[in-house]
Amino acid sequence: MPPKKATATKADDPEEEVRQYIQRYNRPFNSNDIFNALQGAVSKTGVTKALNSLAESNEVVVKTFGKSTVYFPCQKDEDCPTAEEAQAMDVEINHLKDSVPQLQATTAAKAKELSALTAALPTSELAAHVQELRDRHAHLLSRLEAVRPSSQGTDASGSLARVTPEAKEEAEQERGKLRTAWAKRKRMFRDAWNAITEDNPTKPKVLAEELGIETDEQAGVSIDSIPMPAPAKRGAAGLGAKRAAPARAAPAKRRKM
Repeated sequence: MPPKKATATKADDPEEEVRQYIQRYNRPFNSNDIFNALQGAVSKTGVTKALNSLAESNEVVVKTFGKSTVYFPCQKDEDCPTAEEAQAMDVEINHLKDSVPQLQATTAAKAKELSALTAALPTSELAAHVQELRDRHAHLLSRLEAVRPSSQGTDASGSLARVTPEAKEEAEQERGKLRTAWAKRKRMFRDAWNAITEDNPTKPKVLAEELGIETDEQAGVSIDSIPMPAPAKRGAAGLGAKRAAPARAAPAKRRKM
């Protein structure tokens, strides 16, 4: 058998139950609204009787609109503010309205701060991350110290010698020459390879494997990873200097006849 529906607890004083509900919400009701809101605590007939009793005791006002009867809770005069109180309420309302933008900005800033704190690592994980970075720094520093003497050399005092700007520019120019030669040979090979494989029945990939040809990609290198060298600086008396053109003699004026 299906379980029986739970029945609502009946109110001991239906009129008091209806009075408390009307005073709590303080707005117009009809009998069906109150009956549905009380969820069976007071029967529909009991709600109607309670409303009529409250109307007789001037606790509610009854208005009829066509076939509908509406009950209004009575508003006591002592509940209405005086003119001074109403003016003070208006001042407070305007003050609260003016403070809304500042509070909204504060709320947005706090929300942003909370989001940043939430996204950050907790203290335990942050300590482990800091230690990992320190270990990596020590490893890279040891590698740097290992390569510095061999690449830069030492001076007469035994300390590490600094690379001069002229030596750096010379090395960059040399690197640029080697890069240009690499690009030229790469282009020459591509032209020759296209001519060889144009009418060859063997696929280019298979032919390259048979001949033992290895591309830059297979070797794990790329010419694009090497930047182009900066143009060499020109001296003041070099090609950048322009010779001053000799001044032309002014043409002689014609004599009037």
